[in-house]
Amino acid sequence: MDYRRSLTEVAGGPHLAGYACNAGMAAYVVGWLGALLAERLPSATSAGGRLLARDGWSGPRYVLLVDDYDLTVTSTGSPLAPLVDLLGQGRDVGLHLILARPVGGTARSSFEPVFQRVRELGTPGLVLHGDPQEGPVLGGRRAGPQPPGRGYLVRPDGPDTLVQVAWAPPSAPAGNPASAEALPGLPAEDVAHSPAAPLKRARR
Repeated sequence: MDYRRSLTEVAGGPHLAGYACNAGMAAYVVGWLGALLAERLPSATSAGGRLLARDGWSGPRYVLLVDDYDLTVTSTGSPLAPLVDLLGQGRDVGLHLILARPVGGTARSSFEPVFQRVRELGTPGLVLHGDPQEGPVLGGRRAGPQPPGRGYLVRPDGPDTLVQVAWAPPSAPAGNPASAEALPGLPAEDVAHSPAAPLKRARR
């Protein structure tokens, strides 16, 4: 999810399953992904072996990256709300969630269901530059003045670690995220001009 459309140049390739830059597209992507992952949950009729196994399904694992998560949350809630119940079973159903947002406003969103659930699960995260008056962001760690790319890696099973991250340009230009096929109802010839990427099963 990329509401600012700042990731379109890198949001491409054979592993892209979906792309969203507004609320309607986000709801479509989340609805599709939620239904797919729900099928991977064991049911009341599942055999005992599947109930004990973490990989009783086949297919790819899905990484849902949400940039500027604060922009996606409105007075009506988060577009990720349908996935809240699956977050605690992410390892079992093949779901990985990555949220990126500025530190500003974190205190106000502390009780937003998705972000609250992420915190409750002890999810690791990287706390970069920000106003310490916003309070603890993850695991009791407050943000603070930091140079670009420097911050604390917060993990539930170890001490916070000061790290420096770097960025390298892709080795080859990424394709248009909507170049593979059209969304249902969109003429194929208009795909190259559409901000929406197709929803398809990612390749392993």
